[in-house]
Amino acid sequence: MSYRSGRFLAVLLACCLGAGAQAEVTAAQQPDASAIPTDWSGMRFEFALATPRGGNFWREGSSDLELVPGDWRNVAPVFSIGRDWQTGMLTFGAHLSFAPRPHLAFPQDAEFINCADCATQVSDVLTLTARLGLAAGKTLLFADAGKARGSVVATNLFGLLTYADTSLSGWTIGVGAERQIGDGVSLSVRYDHIDLGTLPLPDYLPTGSTKIELDRMQVGMTLRW
Repeated sequence: MSYRSGRFLAVLLACCLGAGAQAEVTAAQQPDASAIPTDWSGMRFEFALATPRGGNFWREGSSDLELVPGDWRNVAPVFSIGRDWQTGMLTFGAHLSFAPRPHLAFPQDAEFINCADCATQVSDVLTLTARLGLAAGKTLLFADAGKARGSVVATNLFGLLTYADTSLSGWTIGVGAERQIGDGVSLSVRYDHIDLGTLPLPDYLPTGSTKIELDRMQVGMTLRW
């Protein structure tokens, strides 16, 4: 009886060891999910909030007199849509973004030059950029550059006098990063610079002008499909 029991236990142990070895082989053959590179290609939509940086001032060209710069204000939503392609760790694409809400700046009086209540407003900022990125697992680092366009309004006397109301075109450049938090979902942060050129203000002063440029810090969420 003990002999039969010993044979039974030996067979049972061999079966268990064989099943364990087979399971280890099967597990080794399956790819590690964490080792699979993240695919950043496809269409993308992003919603972000942009906080402006920098300021705006008006100047008189003939005498080089300048108002004290006023900081850009107002957090604005930015909507972006684009397409990315990926080759190995390298990504490239094109993106269109639109920020309808205005950024405002209020230049202040300076010595020998003043303004009752000057205000500069930049709204409907549209950018079209080409992007180059480096994929590092679930993180994507990128830089982009392209064209920019926006509506600019310059007023005085609490908005009663309008010195300019026009659209300006210029350029933009930026850097940023995305971090994947789910399937097709990532968080993004970016910093960009927008330069729309110089706007003449002859109704304010014969040689009056203002340089329209601002930086934006953006934090948002991106959907890819």
